[in-house]
Amino acid sequence: MADDRTSTKPAASGWLRLTQKMRSDAFSPQSSVILDERRIAPISKLIEIDLLENGGANARERWVAGQLAALMAHARTHSAFWRKRLNGVKNGDLSRTPPLQREELAQQVSGEGCLPLSGEHGRAALRSTSGSTGRPTSVFVSDMNGAYNELRSIAQCLWDGVDLEQNRLAVRIRPVNNPQGYTIQRGHTWGGPLQAVFATGSNRILTIGGGDPSRVLRELAAEPIGLINAIPSFLREFARAAGARKLRQLGVKTYVALGERIDEDLQDICAQAGIAVHDTYSSEEIGAIGFSCARTPGAFHIATSNVVVESVAPFIDVGGEKVGTLLVTHLHSYATPLIRYALGDIGQVAGRCACGHGGPTITRLQGRLASLLKLPSGERRALIVRTRDLMMLADVREFRLRQTQADLIVLELVTNAPLSEEAREQFERFIVSRAGPEFRAEARALDAIDWGPGPKRLDFRCEV
Repeated sequence: MADDRTSTKPAASGWLRLTQKMRSDAFSPQSSVILDERRIAPISKLIEIDLLENGGANARERWVAGQLAALMAHARTHSAFWRKRLNGVKNGDLSRTPPLQREELAQQVSGEGCLPLSGEHGRAALRSTSGSTGRPTSVFVSDMNGAYNELRSIAQCLWDGVDLEQNRLAVRIRPVNNPQGYTIQRGHTWGGPLQAVFATGSNRILTIGGGDPSRVLRELAAEPIGLINAIPSFLREFARAAGARKLRQLGVKTYVALGERIDEDLQDICAQAGIAVHDTYSSEEIGAIGFSCARTPGAFHIATSNVVVESVAPFIDVGGEKVGTLLVTHLHSYATPLIRYALGDIGQVAGRCACGHGGPTITRLQGRLASLLKLPSGERRALIVRTRDLMMLADVREFRLRQTQADLIVLELVTNAPLSEEAREQFERFIVSRAGPEFRAEARALDAIDWGPGPKRLDFRCEV
């Protein structure tokens, strides 16, 4: 069998999926001219993404090397911060480039602002992250970055067989300055740069400033949804308020997750409602990093048309396996260069996926180190507690777990009825049974949990 590294031919499966979709009823040319420029450009870019991510390794590595060299040359030319950082480093050489920490990124952005962009990148805007790490980060992103993310999202829908003619609801959790606390934008398509090529359903963008998502239920129910694109904590809270039956009534068939780990509670909710789940690994600074493999649980195919991902020391013992710190280089980050950027996540990177995909794949993705329980031995492991388990002990509205000392786990609870001493002790015994005998637990009844200013609600946080 020929070595994949010597092949420059595209993967047949990617072409087949694309051509099958283009031959279907969803292919809806909006012009009588077959080779209309509006259609040629996005189709050619879609094919390029397919070739890069599903084609031969040699061709992909040559392209990535060229992109790295160009990005580093741009950073060195236009930024004193990066000239100093890349001193003595050859353009394209990541191995000698130091990791970029959030504090250093903030220093570059505040000191230099947006780097000069050529015309193909369009305009740039400042984007701030949610601050789930406790430190919100701001970066400049270009129009090209936004167009790529739209195109890459459509490509993944094509590869995953997602029905493009579903109506889409995209949820953005950001402060909203109006009395109702949310806004809804409506559009006739979510096809982005491919709207002249593929017919899609309607598009609604819900911007909501956190809080109880059920307050928008009546307005969302005005038309079928089909596909929801949102962080898991929004859909989890929305489903708890509306119920699985309501999700079915709204016509939700597909959920594309962003930005957070999908916990077992949400997986159960989606299964009950018959919703197909597509997980992604992404960040607000970068966009697409990886997409979940349909055949290998826990594996994410890296979006090599957008990023390079490395797993480096220090390695952490998680469940008996050594897992490294993930560094991400955003190949199109010309406005604010992100080269070997430390997002704060940990995981492993393999050269290919167990499913047969020949591209780099993230495995053992654990998210933030602070989302893992720290054992006295120094080993880390996930602490999984589901709402339905807690509901067997009391009528729980919301909860949060915090490891506040080496041997102490605090369970914060908001319940619909006063918590008895007996129930409190039951909760504490349950948490110890999940965490291990080396821990003790303390259950605290609260009127409300202070989740902080960011939109993400982390059910567990290690503070030691």
